[in-house]
Amino acid sequence: MKQKVKNLQENIKKISRESFFRDFLVLIFLVVSAIFLLALFVIIFLGVKPSEVLIQLNYDNFSGVSKVGSYYKVYNLFIVGTVIFLVNTFLAYVLYEKEKLASVFLLVASLVTEVVLVMETINIIKLINF
Repeated sequence: MKQKVKNLQENIKKISRESFFRDFLVLIFLVVSAIFLLALFVIIFLGVKPSEVLIQLNYDNFSGVSKVGSYYKVYNLFIVGTVIFLVNTFLAYVLYEKEKLASVFLLVASLVTEVVLVMETINIIKLINF
């Protein structure tokens, strides 16, 4: 009897977690974040050409160029964006059944991060091609 109750509890938890991916708001944020991640990769792939010359990785209005490095370091933006997306999605999934609002905030934070990374990448590519 105890085993049946335990199995039932596990099934209820499984169903409630599966509802995470059925929530319209969650799906919107996940899909839009994934689109921005894909756009980030495409922008980097098309905008940054392999070269031996060091490129400008950061520009500040007050001090000018503040960071210089190899072309492949621009891909770190994509890696950081992917890690943030995956960690926030996992945390949102885990928290969803207890705290839906926190889950949505994590997904919003992921989306905002992706948008900022895309804007930063566009600025870096403008610097490279200037």
